[in-house]
Amino acid sequence: MADARSEFLARRRDYLGGTDLAAILGRHKYRTPLQVWMEKTGRTAESTTSRAAEVGILLEPLAKAWYEQEANVAIQPGSELRHPIHGFLGGNPDGYIGQSAVVEIKTYGATTASEWGESGTDQIPEAYLLQVVWYLHLSGRPHGIVVALHRDKLAFSDYVVDADPELGEEMVRRGVEWWGKHVVADKAPEAVDRRDENAIRLLYPTERGEVVIATPEQDQLASRLHMAYRELNEAEHEFEVLRLRMLEAIGDASGIATAIGEFSYRQSKDAARTDWKRVADALTPAPELVAAHTVVRPGPRRFLTPFLKRDEP
Repeated sequence: MADARSEFLARRRDYLGGTDLAAILGRHKYRTPLQVWMEKTGRTAESTTSRAAEVGILLEPLAKAWYEQEANVAIQPGSELRHPIHGFLGGNPDGYIGQSAVVEIKTYGATTASEWGESGTDQIPEAYLLQVVWYLHLSGRPHGIVVALHRDKLAFSDYVVDADPELGEEMVRRGVEWWGKHVVADKAPEAVDRRDENAIRLLYPTERGEVVIATPEQDQLASRLHMAYRELNEAEHEFEVLRLRMLEAIGDASGIATAIGEFSYRQSKDAARTDWKRVADALTPAPELVAAHTVVRPGPRRFLTPFLKRDEP
């Protein structure tokens, strides 16, 4: 299964799929446009499969069998789709029901259960909704069926998504624009949030030993960064003062019930702590033994600012 998965991910590199477009549109919780660009241009491997996703892949046949029995239908295997004009736009649905529906099979856990609505509706996570709309647009089918399995409860549900030609065409437009601007031109999209920090570190792992002069736009960026830092500092100070006042309000109680919910101030369990440095010093290892098992790794790059002595690595 691992080889088939690797082959599938390798094929996906030369086109924008449904989850890629959700990320480009800023509607994906876990992926960003910069991460998509890194993958499509070969600067990093396709997103690794998490443990939860691996479990989900293993459970897909179970969810498929449940829906086939529940709806008394046969789900045909999915096949790769490509836009008839723009070959770099594509997708790979999990399955089809004749010419009437695209089928996607999803699994989820307790942490994302609130994002799923009542069975029979189209209330599903936005990235999945866009993915199904995209497959409907490419395949010309009118409906999408999302079969969902709650991994923790082993509870099944199904959702119906209707085709949205207007949204589908907008996704085509945005995909064509993005592919030309960033993949063809080999120009990285801007970072959008902390999820992109690792991508930036991969792009620029070392320095060339030179301080460059800022452009007027970069000077404005520096000023905005400084202002954001000051506002953040003020907000953190206000939060800390209010937090301490809340602790005073709780006093020696276990918590306090307020109009917005309960605040608690509870004692944690006692914990033993071993001073391993002293243990190690007591063992007095031979210097040559330490040297033989010491590996020197290049130091990470650190971001420093004029208004902070040291920022986070």
